[in-house]
Amino acid sequence: MVKVQYVDEYYRLRAMGWSASAAWRAAQINVRFEERENAGRIRLLTREDAEGYDVSYVDTWTDLSTYRREKQKASILDRVTQEGVYCITSYVWDSPTVSYQPVDSIGGFIGEDWKDSGYDTDIKLSALEEYDRRQAIKKESL
Repeated sequence: MVKVQYVDEYYRLRAMGWSASAAWRAAQINVRFEERENAGRIRLLTREDAEGYDVSYVDTWTDLSTYRREKQKASILDRVTQEGVYCITSYVWDSPTVSYQPVDSIGGFIGEDWKDSGYDTDIKLSALEEYDRRQAIKKESL
């Protein structure tokens, strides 16, 4: 039976323009992640990205004039100044003595652009897979 939460999350992502297959995959991952997060087993945290933000990629937009590229860079840098640049990291709870251990991370997000970017889904999946791997090891050692 399909969980109602999967369907709700699927429709939320579809309304944002996600393809059906990507929305269904992300919905399952997001719901599973939230369940384990609520149980205190995994988590996702943001922190300021110490590397800042590099706008040089705008120079590759050769379909825009030099003037428009410079305006685009200025606009991006304005957002960086106002909203900041962030990194997201997923963690798995290892044990009461070790606490949370980092699993995966990615940075370079302006403000909250990481939310529903697809990158957050991959980071969450990494944490879920690591959590499942550690649970399997614990079962084998019993």
